[in-house]
Amino acid sequence: MVFPLVHEWLDKLDANVIEYNVAARGFLILMKQLRITFLQDSVLIMKDFPAHPVFKHEIFSDPLFITFKSTLEDLLLSDSTLQDITLLRAMPALAKELDTGFNAQDASSRLLLQQNQEFQSKLEDISTGRAPVPVYVQLTFRMETNL
Repeated sequence: MVFPLVHEWLDKLDANVIEYNVAARGFLILMKQLRITFLQDSVLIMKDFPAHPVFKHEIFSDPLFITFKSTLEDLLLSDSTLQDITLLRAMPALAKELDTGFNAQDASSRLLLQQNQEFQSKLEDISTGRAPVPVYVQLTFRMETNL
């Protein structure tokens, strides 16, 4: 219903039908997670902004969404047990997972940037003559004597 081509593109990435890209894969996985968040949040937002144009989309009149909306509204109105609110409690875990992933990506990017700057500095030193370039040449002489 929401982002319907996500699975198709993930399958293409996994099957190497298209060029594999870590960023694209991460983005598609994020889209998969965000569609759940989008549907959950839309139930609550619809109460405050029922006439908003986005809610005229066919997704919001689909029987599956209507059932989902009714179930979620009932859950929010009831005295929920811990099992009932597992879905709602999953959001902080998702946020932590995303934060951990972004922090790791940021650290990796900083390391790559530092290594790139060091490489550029060494290359500049070599190209301007500030750093020597050792050159090793092996010569083999063969002397033939015809006497």
